[in-house]
Amino acid sequence: MLRWALRRVHRFRVRNASMHPTLRHGQLVLVSERCYQRRAPRAGEVALLTHPHRDLTLVKRVIRVDDQGVWVEGDNPPESEDSRHFGPVRVSSCIARVECILL
Repeated sequence: MLRWALRRVHRFRVRNASMHPTLRHGQLVLVSERCYQRRAPRAGEVALLTHPHRDLTLVKRVIRVDDQGVWVEGDNPPESEDSRHFGPVRVSSCIARVECILL
């Protein structure tokens, strides 16, 4: 319990259907900002990241991490703008990991 309390955890509201069925539009999730300050994202994690070309925060699944960067995709491809559209993102673009779904 203490480890959880020491993390910088914030709420984030999902704003579209790109991660359906894992996350629905309007759901609240708790995200940990400190996770990616200590290590790179890992395949399978759901991450908050900054869009590489717009002032926008995205929630996507990490597919792979390699020398090119982090490849992210939404769980609902027809509704998702992700690495298939803009390519891999920098590791530093990943700002938090989804820890818990609240609603």
